[in-house]
Amino acid sequence: MDAAADREPPPLSSSGWGVVSEPALAALLRGTDPLAASLAGIGAAAGASLALWRGRRGMRWAGGRAAEDPTGEVLGLGARLPAGRGERSLAAGELARLPGPRARGSRGAWIARAPGGGVLWLEATRPLDLDARRARSFCEQLGVLEDFPSPLADREAAHLARLGARAAGVAHDCRHLVSLARFQLAREGGEGTPLNDTLDELCSLSGEFLSGGAGEALAKVPLGPLAEGALESARRISSRADEVRCSLELEEAPTLRTRPRLLARVLRNLSLNAIESCAVGAEVSVAFEREREGARIIVADGGRGMGATELDWLRAGASGSGGTGYGSVSLLECIDALGARLSIDSLPAVGTVCAVHLPPG
Repeated sequence: MDAAADREPPPLSSSGWGVVSEPALAALLRGTDPLAASLAGIGAAAGASLALWRGRRGMRWAGGRAAEDPTGEVLGLGARLPAGRGERSLAAGELARLPGPRARGSRGAWIARAPGGGVLWLEATRPLDLDARRARSFCEQLGVLEDFPSPLADREAAHLARLGARAAGVAHDCRHLVSLARFQLAREGGEGTPLNDTLDELCSLSGEFLSGGAGEALAKVPLGPLAEGALESARRISSRADEVRCSLELEEAPTLRTRPRLLARVLRNLSLNAIESCAVGAEVSVAFEREREGARIIVADGGRGMGATELDWLRAGASGSGGTGYGSVSLLECIDALGARLSIDSLPAVGTVCAVHLPPG
């Protein structure tokens, strides 16, 4: 939840209450998000097929779903409005030059910039019957609501806390079941097999989730053999390993005091994602660079790369089905427990470079 949701809203003057729309007031009484309700009401009042607001809390929209990333074109136009406040209409000819509105068949739009920096975009399949004063009043409504705590956000935070407690319970049960499976496998002579290694890793993952990554003791580890093992493990897991060239540069690999299982998991995750992102014949490399304090391990690929939106999700630790995998909870937990930093640079159709900055040990 952002900081604005943790503090009391500023006292509103009578004129301030005057710009809060009826849908927003009704939402406050119901305990739902007033900003979303106000935006939907504005879209309906303006006859817009799409109403989009970009403020301090991110992007909201109402009406027809926006294109995959509509904010670039909208904010580009908003940046050219006068500083602090401004509004203007867009006719069909100008909209035809914008990919999103052109794909949606839009014929009219208004853009307005609030004093606090928020940008409102209204779009329709016909010319919009608005004027500058009305567009400005819509912006004022949304700007006032930016400072209101969101009851919806409070409920989402509580729900996530409950999910966290449940996840801990699941991890606890998984650890017991995996321990039982390891015991049964050992009785049947399965020790030292790849399956036993996988069960060991799953048991370790569950335990470290419960301990916050502090369960593994620090040890002095030669990083070259550790990276070699992690890359080989990633190759075994990937169905595409034979299609991609993998290389290791170990000349600068130091020996550091670290948590070896956690570091191996990080390198395996990064190597696996690098391999999976590559086309046939592309290359994945793992290299080391000594730093004045610690060392840096670089995993680079010539794969499909990522755009700004994917990188934002990744750096925020977001996970989703079919995603890159870099932002998974387990990976970020490992990075934190190692006292390390993860930096990522990527360009679509060029590739990705991930660097793990390890502290001195």
